[in-house]
Amino acid sequence: ANIFAQWRGSINYTFKLVKTGFHSGRLRVFFVPQGVASTLKVGSAPTIEIEKNYQIVVDIAESDTFTFNVPFVATKPWLSTYGPSAFTGYIVVTVLNELRAPPVVSNKINVIVEVAGGSDFSFSMPCEPWALTGSPTQLPPSIKPAEVQIAGTNIDLNDDQKRSLVDPDSISVINPLANWSPESHCIGEKIMSIRQLIKRANWIGSATMLPASATDQQYAVLNPYANASNQQNKQVDYLSYFSNLFAFFRGGVRIKVNASILYANGNLGNSTPNGEWFTPSNGSPCLNIKMLNAITTDYIQVAANIKKLNNIVGKVGFANADVYNSSTLNAAMVNSSSTTVVNQGVEGMVEIEVPYYNSSHLTPSNVPNIGDPLIDIDSQATSEGTYPLPMLLIGTNPLPRQLRIASTAEHNAQVYKTEALTCNFYRAASDDYSYHYFIGVPTMIYRPSVASDYYKPQN
Repeated sequence: ANIFAQWRGSINYTFKLVKTGFHSGRLRVFFVPQGVASTLKVGSAPTIEIEKNYQIVVDIAESDTFTFNVPFVATKPWLSTYGPSAFTGYIVVTVLNELRAPPVVSNKINVIVEVAGGSDFSFSMPCEPWALTGSPTQLPPSIKPAEVQIAGTNIDLNDDQKRSLVDPDSISVINPLANWSPESHCIGEKIMSIRQLIKRANWIGSATMLPASATDQQYAVLNPYANASNQQNKQVDYLSYFSNLFAFFRGGVRIKVNASILYANGNLGNSTPNGEWFTPSNGSPCLNIKMLNAITTDYIQVAANIKKLNNIVGKVGFANADVYNSSTLNAAMVNSSSTTVVNQGVEGMVEIEVPYYNSSHLTPSNVPNIGDPLIDIDSQATSEGTYPLPMLLIGTNPLPRQLRIASTAEHNAQVYKTEALTCNFYRAASDDYSYHYFIGVPTMIYRPSVASDYYKPQN
């Protein structure tokens, strides 16, 4: 529900009683459709609702676990996942027969309540998470355990009733089967798997490359498989979000690059006006993307000199990487390896696929801390002798620059100003990407608040 705007379907509530075999007593459980929990008086049961709603009676001496199914009772096909319209009613648990136990055991028991979607449960309208995955900076406040109100008098159940109350499938015979009608009439798609979400590209960060000197410049560094949880600027893409729910992953990822690369507008004419004038920013339309996927000298040097921007994106500087002032490029960009040169003027937004190069068929889904390195070369080199997952270097030669043209016979040009290159990166799962071994819901943190004028245009 954290990443969807709407829901529908039945919900199963499983009650687990922490007790001994010497405890006895009976509980009554019923559902009040369209009821508002805020109207309930704390410590008292809604007695007027008891006899007119479906209910079950559970003998805790017979079973310490039972399931209560709440059907989807609503006046419209979909309900919101937040706000006052997110609920269909409330569940009431009362003590029908008072708890009895011998003096040698505790005179009270604890109840663990678990919730799960029914066979017809579904979500729709994927959205940004309401809460983010991450490690809390402080412990959550302690919650006082709820106390159950004792209501009614002791009653006996016959054998048929006892047998029917063990793990009931439903509180009524009305249990609609899953179908496509709500999706086809209202939504237009049916979410069947998280694979539908992780294959959607999400923004993972940006990098601005500035010239360090006349012959040095910077390249962006990407760790394509890094987890964005716990990072400084707080955004979490779908791949990072679901990685927290599983112990392992495998498969390739797709990276989209939107770079502000400009290129020349054409040659100068035969004559120019008197004086000096300046061209628009010019540069190569080609984006260089290089993959490093083995613990070589280049890999180690790059990993050791990264300026980390977030958990996925960083940047690194290279010497002699300027084609205007040097006849050679840095060896890390031209040696024999996987290098892709993309003409962005032709292709538009650049998309590449990073293969799953690894000596192991599975990789642990680690959640880094803010202070961890972008590429943890030490743990990769010593972890069961496995090769590291690939990293990407992204940049252009040369950086976009502005030229100063003198109105002389030679029409000579010289570099007046070198512009910055800004790249925005997006990530999605490849067709072969998959998760393994579900471990449950991770810890969550609140999204940071934004200023009231965050979404307003600036003058």
